[in-house]
Amino acid sequence: MKNTKRLIEQLRSENIATLMRVGAKAADELERLSVTSERYEAVRKLNARQFTDLYRKNIESGVPFDQLVDELIKT
Repeated sequence: MKNTKRLIEQLRSENIATLMRVGAKAADELERLSVTSERYEAVRKLNARQFTDLYRKNIESGVPFDQLVDELIKT
């Protein structure tokens, strides 16, 4: 009986640790998806001229496109 109780407690603590790791990974993924969604919405709302200007700035400056979009969102 003691061994069974000990085994149950061990399983519970392992499950809690697993759930915490999975939860942390899920939170990180949600954050990444949120940023990606914000970028998509910002680019989607640009007209053709604005998008072309942003694209050219990326090509000419070498600044990563995502970074330029992030700067656009902040303004």
